[in-house]
Amino acid sequence: MVYNGGKQTPIFKSVQRNRKKILGGRDSVKVAIVQYSNPYLDRSGTIDVACKAIREAASNGAKFIVFPENWVAGYPYWSPGWNTDMGKFRQSFVRWHDAAIMIGTEDTERLGAAAAAADAYMAIGCNEMDPRIESDQIFSSILLLNPDGSILGVHRKTMPTSQEKMFWGMGDARDLKVFETEIGNIGALICGEHSMTPLKCALMAQRKDFHVSVWHGSFHLTKGPTLVEDDETQATFIGRPLSRSYAIESGAFVPMACTWLDPNDIPDDFPYKKGDPDFRNLQSLEWRQRHHQSDGNDDDRASDRETGHRLCRLPRLDAKGPRRHIGYLRSLWQTGLGSSAGKG
Repeated sequence: MVYNGGKQTPIFKSVQRNRKKILGGRDSVKVAIVQYSNPYLDRSGTIDVACKAIREAASNGAKFIVFPENWVAGYPYWSPGWNTDMGKFRQSFVRWHDAAIMIGTEDTERLGAAAAAADAYMAIGCNEMDPRIESDQIFSSILLLNPDGSILGVHRKTMPTSQEKMFWGMGDARDLKVFETEIGNIGALICGEHSMTPLKCALMAQRKDFHVSVWHGSFHLTKGPTLVEDDETQATFIGRPLSRSYAIESGAFVPMACTWLDPNDIPDDFPYKKGDPDFRNLQSLEWRQRHHQSDGNDDDRASDRETGHRLCRLPRLDAKGPRRHIGYLRSLWQTGLGSSAGKG
């Protein structure tokens, strides 16, 4: 306490800066959740699609752009087991391995340049190759980028779920961080991490405005992943209640990005063919046949694009609402805002 001359009026001086404001003091922030299908296990082609999506999102005023889990350049939808055809598995694994990206290379520089051109923050799921020369480990990661194109941070999935341990290494939890940005504090978890209470608590304790929730596809609790979100009510997809409960518990906005993969984007020479039950896209093909018969022409592909909602443009997120997370999730789940424009 310091007195102003001989007067008794105290002047308080503090070394602590002012409290952080919700959304960085902004009234609203516009977020885009990307659901473009991408060329499966084609790293360069996928980054091309990402750059296109980033431009589209920026043209619509988005300041935060979120991509799904392992979007660069594909989730391994096949599972190894005792009855696995090892020839098919090895060929598929090599292609998946070689499609991984390494932080600080031309691949992430391209993504950074796109984020800089868009003047937006970005979160994108990827298969990240360990840069250490002695390691050949791949991690399921989220790459966060600043509006100037620099790397804001990387989070590696702490515990791969079930058979995912055959593909990805375990993160060491040192990257369970919340990042302070001009649009508010940002943190992220990947898929099954949303069922791990200690991880959620670690991030909630750091206070977030945005929690990024990424998933590799809508999947039934007993049937496993599919390549389209064909559960119209989302009644059997655990991603919805887990993401929603996180929003309620933390008070954060939760952009949830879920992969949608057009079977036409699976290469014809890929060892697991379209409709192969080992590739776990059989249910998606049944859904396509149930909703519309496809003979591969442009009209059918356009119909697929409209159904998939390639790029969802969400309403602005209002920081002044008393129940901001509930209002956001209502807009996320109940509106069908999207762009039918895609590649093809």
